[in-house]
Amino acid sequence: MAGFVSYHEFITNNLRMGKPGRTQRKRLRQKRMNISGSNLKPQVLLEENYISLLKWAKRNGMVFKKIRPAIFSSTGRGMLAIERIHSSECVISVPERLLITASSVLESAIGNYVAERMKGGAKSSNDYLLVLFLMYEKYLEKGSFWAPYIRTLPDTFNTPCYFTRKELFLLPEQCREQAFEQVTQIKQSYKSFAKAYNDVLQDFDCNFWRTVDFESFKWAWCVVNTRSVYHDEPNRRAQPIDGNCALAPLLDLLNHCDKAEMCGRFNSSSKNYEINVITEYQKGTQVFINYGPHDNTRLFLEYGFVLPRNVHNSYRFTRSTILSHLGMSNSFLSNAKEELIERNSLTRDLSCVSSEGISWNLWTFLGVLALPEAIVSQWDMILSNKCPDKLKGKIEMWARLLLQRELSDLVTYNSGLQDIDPSDNSRLALHLRQDQIDILKESLLLL
Repeated sequence: MAGFVSYHEFITNNLRMGKPGRTQRKRLRQKRMNISGSNLKPQVLLEENYISLLKWAKRNGMVFKKIRPAIFSSTGRGMLAIERIHSSECVISVPERLLITASSVLESAIGNYVAERMKGGAKSSNDYLLVLFLMYEKYLEKGSFWAPYIRTLPDTFNTPCYFTRKELFLLPEQCREQAFEQVTQIKQSYKSFAKAYNDVLQDFDCNFWRTVDFESFKWAWCVVNTRSVYHDEPNRRAQPIDGNCALAPLLDLLNHCDKAEMCGRFNSSSKNYEINVITEYQKGTQVFINYGPHDNTRLFLEYGFVLPRNVHNSYRFTRSTILSHLGMSNSFLSNAKEELIERNSLTRDLSCVSSEGISWNLWTFLGVLALPEAIVSQWDMILSNKCPDKLKGKIEMWARLLLQRELSDLVTYNSGLQDIDPSDNSRLALHLRQDQIDILKESLLLL
């Protein structure tokens, strides 16, 4: 697959010992700041479903004067600035009546019926209520007030539960474990949902209930979990509900960017959910929101996408991997070092980050390994960066050796994955694997 290199090419062209020069560091920073990988002109979405959504939204009080749904070569669907947008400007305002929340669901026909029938019974979670509501409104088709919104929702997602087993096994190991856990969780949630709501919904609308299966539940579950925003308005109706999420039509077409600066909140005065941008946008550019400092593994697991160059990407080592690459075993560590590592939780974040290099914990952990037994009690010299040059050189040497050997293993393993079927899910998995290589390469440059 394009983007992967042989181990020989990598060692020859990319592994550089020591610190990068000023020009090299500047190029590295510029690479990280590049958001879009293409200059192709975005195309405003003029399909009937999107025209209907915009008319419906405007008719019901939503304000979005300077943005329109569009297709971008780098992200797919997103929001296009049709005029210049200034800092602090509100780009979209969604009235409370157009937010799908647990409270609003409880005021709907199906929500009210379920609440009355289940009163004093099992607790209804926010997620379950929203999932139930979405499935029912989709079943109603044109008879639903929410039809213009539901028609523009994706039919499928790129989250782990939409991966085949073969595609799941393409994921990096740590990500793969979390992906399998998520798939298991959704299957268990469906069983719990079906058991809790079976009798109630059979009585409410047996024809609707017959349309509910794992696939429809999975779709609605993914809509809620990938497209909801945090909503801190208190419930208007006494009900044992957990969580504070809401679905906001049209607003959920705004894509995430790790560099976007914005503020999203429910305005208790205007009773609108508003997005105010801090970043300025020129006409013809994509407008973004920011989900927070998430690396690509978390973005994939929770939302089903990755960023081309994510400044928050991290690579995590296990203690056993570190010791193995350095030719050590647990018996190498004295009781004093073991106690030091345990007391200060030094194995909690053994990682490196694209924009920062190796973590403080990883540097300190390597420092403790390198400390002569006679001066273990003076380990705070590592914290204050007052290590003797010989000790500091040993820590740097071990850090470089660790990254190089882990990198070599990854490149060798990934070289056998180049003939994979090019499905969207496979490309996501391979992108995450390439991320690991890029993180280690950049961390080496920052040593």
